[in-house]
Amino acid sequence: MTNLQHYLDEIIYEILDLIHDFILIIDHSGNLLYTNAAYERVIGLNRDYVRKNILGRHISTMIYDQKLQDIILSGHKLLNFRHVIEKAGIEVAGSVLPLYRDGAFQGAVVVVSMTQVSQLFESLIESRAKYRKEQVKFKPKDFLPECFQKLVGNNINFVKTLVKANAAAATNSTILIEGDSGVGKELLAWAIHEASARKKGPFIAINCAAIPESLLESELFGYEAGAFTGASRKGKPGRFELAAGGTLFLDEVGDLSPTMQAKILRALQFRQVERVGGTCKIDVDARIITATNKNLAQQTKKGFFREDLYYRLNVIPITLPPLAERKDDIFLLAEHFLANLCQEYGSGPMRFASDVNIIFHAYHWPGNIRELSNVIEHSFVLAYSESSNLITTRHLPPAILQGRKEREPGEEERISREAEDGLVQISITGKQMKELVEELELKVIEKSMETCANRSDLIRKLGFNRSTFYKKVKKYKMVKD
Repeated sequence: MTNLQHYLDEIIYEILDLIHDFILIIDHSGNLLYTNAAYERVIGLNRDYVRKNILGRHISTMIYDQKLQDIILSGHKLLNFRHVIEKAGIEVAGSVLPLYRDGAFQGAVVVVSMTQVSQLFESLIESRAKYRKEQVKFKPKDFLPECFQKLVGNNINFVKTLVKANAAAATNSTILIEGDSGVGKELLAWAIHEASARKKGPFIAINCAAIPESLLESELFGYEAGAFTGASRKGKPGRFELAAGGTLFLDEVGDLSPTMQAKILRALQFRQVERVGGTCKIDVDARIITATNKNLAQQTKKGFFREDLYYRLNVIPITLPPLAERKDDIFLLAEHFLANLCQEYGSGPMRFASDVNIIFHAYHWPGNIRELSNVIEHSFVLAYSESSNLITTRHLPPAILQGRKEREPGEEERISREAEDGLVQISITGKQMKELVEELELKVIEKSMETCANRSDLIRKLGFNRSTFYKKVKKYKMVKD
């Protein structure tokens, strides 16, 4: 019997970690004693972080609903409660089950049904699809030209950006598009061109950061025959000339050297360029749209970017929001990319499992729409290779499941604060389940020892019998007093 009890003690936490619903064990004072793996996936933090920073905290730092806190600590049972994780924007459903021993309240177990969470997400997706299909009321985007409607997204801030871009398209004014990498700055520039009177002319794009400075001048302004070794005998027109009658899109202008900044300023001021190795002035008839992932106003204040060029470019500033601020567009974009891939490969319709949608909603998307597109392609290829029409979590890249890539300085502190506020981000660890269970169990025992001086009270608080407790002490080589 003793061996059986020992075996049960060893595997009980492993069993809890296999449960799909997430579980919290809270003591009679309201301190968190245990979380299972499902809970850790939901809050998006690995087990080591939870052990060090979450266990032992009072539930008031994680559950802001005072009424729910009171019920958890009241010793009463509560079935099918609803609780909103505010920053994640999802409602969870669960139950509170009190724990008693010898008639005394010991704490509570909170069980949240992830099945119900998934159903809520599926219901939300179905409702949104039905709304889009049956909607008859107008939206601002409906009145925009088709080129803007092709840009996927109904987020209100995104639509406001499109409305401003459409207004700017009717003019010849220079436009500066600012936004993080991967938000779709070039696509917006193309839409502006297509909505303008210059749409029949060429749309010429060049990434100023991708071309060495020694070649950038000749690429932008062209060169005359024999201008340098290897130059074409006929010479070559630059992008300013090629964009005549159309639009020239200069991407990553924030990376231009001071020398190139001066030359582009002159071209914009006088609407003329001079080829490398030439002396003839060539008139420029192109609408200029520029873009950068840097804050040019700050770059100008620091002296890294010419002030006169900044004001010349910043006639109509447009800022594209990052994907993290367009959470309501993630499903639309994901479905759009997936549909394109299905059509390209002739695979037939595919869809996302509900827990994939939860992960997409929770992830912070530092690479924005470009990263989302790559994730969908990665997942599609794996599902397609299995002849599956359902993309599940096992098809996702590890970085998405971990909930993070390489973080910027200060990111750990930010995530710590967000975790306290209940933000959902998905995370896993590479450790074996048994190792994680043992580490968690050790942490709980150590934490309880710090707060409970009386050994009998400690054993009762941990929920062990005396024999099991001393076996744990021996197992983890803990000092007995």
